[in-house]
Amino acid sequence: MHKNDRQLLFHRIKEGSATAFKETYEEYHVKVYFFVRRFIRDARDIEDVVQNIFIHLWNYRERIDAETPLQAILFKTAKQEIALRYRKNKPVYLLGEEQAHGNIEVLTDDQKEGLWQREKMAEILQLIDQLPERRKIIFKLNKLEEKSHREIALALNMTPSAVANQISKTLKFLKYHLSNYFW
Repeated sequence: MHKNDRQLLFHRIKEGSATAFKETYEEYHVKVYFFVRRFIRDARDIEDVVQNIFIHLWNYRERIDAETPLQAILFKTAKQEIALRYRKNKPVYLLGEEQAHGNIEVLTDDQKEGLWQREKMAEILQLIDQLPERRKIIFKLNKLEEKSHREIALALNMTPSAVANQISKTLKFLKYHLSNYFW
């Protein structure tokens, strides 16, 4: 959809067009869902937050500046709804084997962030392990050992452009499989 089409769609929403709202929902629902999924893990909670975002858009459509890109409005609202969800559900409980023994650990925000980061890193490493062996080596040398394209090319008897190409393919692969972490 082109910029002018999006602005026209937004103007129609501001005027109360349910059809325009439905078109907006269909276009942005998946993007908003995966954005929210970066911060909230439970599928039901994600759907609740996404629903609240679109309800907010509809309820406040008359107050929103039509010159602001619709996507920017949706993602700003998403951040607000995510923050609201965190405030409402402040204590997050880590349940597992400890629960069987009567120990329930309450996680702080920093601990939740650290847990989420470890989960994300584990997912990335799992994807890297799926790469062809040579591409995996190139990517690890570049990103984990911080070797330059030239250094890698010399070590593996390749051209720097071939190294760059392999890294680019790996990044596209990761971005495709981790679309909930990238925008």
